[in-house]
Amino acid sequence: MPNKKISKINDEFDFLLLLKIIKSYWYVIVIGMSFFLFASWLYLRYTQKVYEATAIIQIEDNNSNSQFLEQDKIMSSNTNELAKKIDFLRSSSFLNIALSKLPLQVAYFYNGTILSTEMYKSSPFQVEIIKTDSNFISNSGEVKFLDKDNVVLKYEINGKSSSVSSKAIDGAFFINTNKFSLKLTITDFEEIRYKEKYSILFYNKQALAGVYLPKLSINVLNDAAKTIKINIKENNPQKAADIVNSIASEFREYDKLKKQESANNIIDYIDQQLLFIEDSLYSSEDKIVNYKQQHGIESVELKPLLTLQQKVGEIENSILKLSYDERLLSEIMKSVTNEKNIDIYQFLAQLIGSDYQGSLSVFLTQIQSLLMQKEQLMYDYTSNSGQIKQLNYQIEIQKKILVEAIRNFKSNINIKRAQFKTQLTELTNEILTKEDNTKTIELKKLIRVSNINETFYNQLIEAKAKYSILKAGFTSQNIILEQSKANTEPTSPKKAQTYLIAILMGFLISFGFIAVKYLFYNEISSIADISKYTDVPVLGMVPLYSSAMAYSQLIVDKEPKSQLAEAMRAIRTNLQFIDNSEGSKIISITSTISGEGKTFVAINLAGIIAYSGKKVIVLDLDMRKPKMHKAFSEEGNIIANKLGMSEILSNIEPYQNCIHKSRVEKIDFITAGTIPPNPSELILSESMDVLIRDLQKIYDFIIIDNPPIGLVTDAMKNLQRADFPIYVFKSNYSKRFFISNLDFLWKDCNLTKVSLILNAYDFSNSYGYGSKYGGKKGYGKYSSYGYGYGYGYGYYEAAENENSVKKNKLKSFFKS
Repeated sequence: MPNKKISKINDEFDFLLLLKIIKSYWYVIVIGMSFFLFASWLYLRYTQKVYEATAIIQIEDNNSNSQFLEQDKIMSSNTNELAKKIDFLRSSSFLNIALSKLPLQVAYFYNGTILSTEMYKSSPFQVEIIKTDSNFISNSGEVKFLDKDNVVLKYEINGKSSSVSSKAIDGAFFINTNKFSLKLTITDFEEIRYKEKYSILFYNKQALAGVYLPKLSINVLNDAAKTIKINIKENNPQKAADIVNSIASEFREYDKLKKQESANNIIDYIDQQLLFIEDSLYSSEDKIVNYKQQHGIESVELKPLLTLQQKVGEIENSILKLSYDERLLSEIMKSVTNEKNIDIYQFLAQLIGSDYQGSLSVFLTQIQSLLMQKEQLMYDYTSNSGQIKQLNYQIEIQKKILVEAIRNFKSNINIKRAQFKTQLTELTNEILTKEDNTKTIELKKLIRVSNINETFYNQLIEAKAKYSILKAGFTSQNIILEQSKANTEPTSPKKAQTYLIAILMGFLISFGFIAVKYLFYNEISSIADISKYTDVPVLGMVPLYSSAMAYSQLIVDKEPKSQLAEAMRAIRTNLQFIDNSEGSKIISITSTISGEGKTFVAINLAGIIAYSGKKVIVLDLDMRKPKMHKAFSEEGNIIANKLGMSEILSNIEPYQNCIHKSRVEKIDFITAGTIPPNPSELILSESMDVLIRDLQKIYDFIIIDNPPIGLVTDAMKNLQRADFPIYVFKSNYSKRFFISNLDFLWKDCNLTKVSLILNAYDFSNSYGYGSKYGGKKGYGKYSSYGYGYGYGYGYYEAAENENSVKKNKLKSFFKS
């Protein structure tokens, strides 16, 4: 069965490996979570908080006074559509009126280390703007109170910084510059933080709308219920609430004043007419009295001529009314044709009681509606815009229709007046034939004029009373359904949401790191990892040594019943299953790279073999990086690496002079010696063959510690001549692609005897081993006695009992 191809990434899910990586990098998760939580705390601590305030108003069209006076229907324009109301609420003129009711012209801030906090309605000092430059929109300044009597203001204009100081005069500080003048008054001396910095930001009143309009949101909440939502976002909760409440209240008050405006205009016109008629009335009465006194007339007998006089009076009244109507129509036509601005309300008042009230009021009301639409659109559009031009066209059309109607009415007036004058002449002649007392006739004329003035005066008094009642009854039909309150919870940043995002980010980043580590985890961690890619038999596994070592050391002689010693005994036993024939044996050990523990395995395997009564010699052929002299050194007694394999193979010294005795009786060793310039040639030389033959006569086992074969090929010949060629991998250190080197030696280089050892395997998470290394349980320092792999069964095959091993690994992982 072909072995699986070695992949650069993990293409199979291994839950145990994932748990192992999590266990190894738990601190990454902790650090990641802690970092993002701390970052979110900093963000919440040093980010300006934004508070939201909302008010809701309902628009009503009906007015209770419409049932009282039908005239209100004429004056009420059809401009209550929600869209028009919203446009009006957003207009700069209205916003400036609403915002001027609040203390917004000057904003006060306390400057912290990072953030500045606005002191809305809580500032310990107040600033009054006395005057500003005509081009002034806004400016800022930094206020610093040196003591109770001295203050310094730093400001910047046109990119140039300046400062001005002031002394207290009658408890106030006066600050004068060429751009502005301010009056500063301390209102709370106890709250003033002397020598600390405050900031002020002051605006031109007309600029307030431009400042707060971008923060303002006005939308239709419910079209059917005619409700409008006013919303604003500000850094101060009380300020946000006050702004939306002021806009709602001012809109309601403005609606009331707008409805009263028409009644006020009519009443003003009536008052003007009353003054004129009153003067005429007094004048006519005075003329009657004076005329009676001049001619000695006590009374006038009118009964004989009552019928004729009544007719004359009626005709004269009709002629006067026609003249008044003609003059009114002429004024309206002149205003419509010559003037741009038309006082519609004045004309409506003048038309009261006329025969043309119904007809002309319709045209005037339509023109008024169009003019109001134009006025509202002028807040947002220029006079050259398409919308304004369209309205101008409609207004001109209505004016033309109105002028044509007035011309027809004036033509009819002339015809009627001519008829009335003819009738008046006939009646006057008839009266003259019946009454020759000219004095009495003249007096009667004066009395008729006085009666006409009195009648008109009474009509105006009645009309004024009606419109005064109408004005008093006007109330705003716009209802504030919901007033805003200062919101203590900011809308941004949101604490819970920020921390949740921090936790999610910490989780994603940390576990993303874990996932990458898992995906690209390329180390050999167990025998199962090796068996997927090669069929080379496993000689055994060497347990992980818990204590850190500067270099490889002989351990098994110090703790002969440790887990390490038992693992080495298992390897020694498996060697017997490979070849148990008589004669000296060669064990050649290599690895892919340095650091995989081949020297550690070599010297401890030598120790275990020596305990079985065999005589062993260990040769250090890793002449580029010698270690053997350190491995057999005792504390305080470092063996010199002067004479060794390089001297022997160079025929400088006989091998007898280079053999060292170890502390174990049956173990000898030869160090690498002086580092030669040509180690490969020495290892492949005839001298090496001679040395091996000589040593085989003396020793039962020759263990060769070769250089890493993944780096150089020096070890190849020694592996080929060996009875037991051994390849060492280190758990969680050796890369998986190292297995291809071993497979190459086995298949392509014909090393059929080669076997492998997995070094530094952590049995604490494995089946058959109890406590971790470093514990006190079991025999000595290296913990529990006993092992479950390969002992007495020849070559270890990784596939055997693999499922049970994984299950027990999972259990022991959580126990550890």
